[in-house]
Amino acid sequence: MALRMLIGSRNTAINSMLFTTCRLYCSSVKDKIDNLVKKSKVVIFMKGIPENPRCGFSNAVVQILRMHGVEYDSYDVLEDENIRQEKLNHDNYDQWSRDMKYVLMERGLWKIVNGTEKAPKDAVPKTGTDESPELSKAILDYETRSNIAVSLIYLNIETSYRKIVENCEDPVTIWTELRRQFMPDSRSHHMRLFSELVECRILPDESIKEFSNWPTIPQIFINGEFVGGCDILLQMHQNGELIEELKKVNITSALLKNENTQ
Repeated sequence: MALRMLIGSRNTAINSMLFTTCRLYCSSVKDKIDNLVKKSKVVIFMKGIPENPRCGFSNAVVQILRMHGVEYDSYDVLEDENIRQEKLNHDNYDQWSRDMKYVLMERGLWKIVNGTEKAPKDAVPKTGTDESPELSKAILDYETRSNIAVSLIYLNIETSYRKIVENCEDPVTIWTELRRQFMPDSRSHHMRLFSELVECRILPDESIKEFSNWPTIPQIFINGEFVGGCDILLQMHQNGELIEELKKVNITSALLKNENTQ
């Protein structure tokens, strides 16, 4: 009982420390985004870049602003991440590990990663000094699949965390180490989370959503004020409101210029 009380007190203290630090973190993130949205008269946060939008909604916003001839600053919330699934970071281990398990199962690699499938040379007793062609082929196949498993796991970890396993070539060891490092109740998880919050590490996608209290990307800001997402900008474009909003910041829409020349 005393041990449980001690553990409970320790966890309460850790949670309190993280909560206090998180408030400082959120304040710093808010200040940074606040500065970004005020750097230009029109600012958009999108998936991809204007020359190569990575979702249909971001592309629609780019096309609307292009029709109006608006110059703007843009910020890519994906930051060059090649996302097939959400990559492992400091707070998503439970979901990531479940998703990654099924990715590995789909490719017939999960039994290697969880250690139930052993290398053929470990599982098959030697009958002589030389390996049979069949055994050599089985070993090569196992090593190939093991390397694929390592690559899949490694590439689905956020870049800043890959150093944890970058020198390891065994998928079982990598999986075990990631579990040890990222399980929510582990000491290493709490200490790393604390360190990242102190350093005010910014996750662009989630940060901008919290800043604007708007759940989707893209997001458009005019004169430092949040306007909305793709649907709202499209509606403003269709009813002429966007032209008026641009006028307020001394931007003349190209559509208005075209009307005046006709």
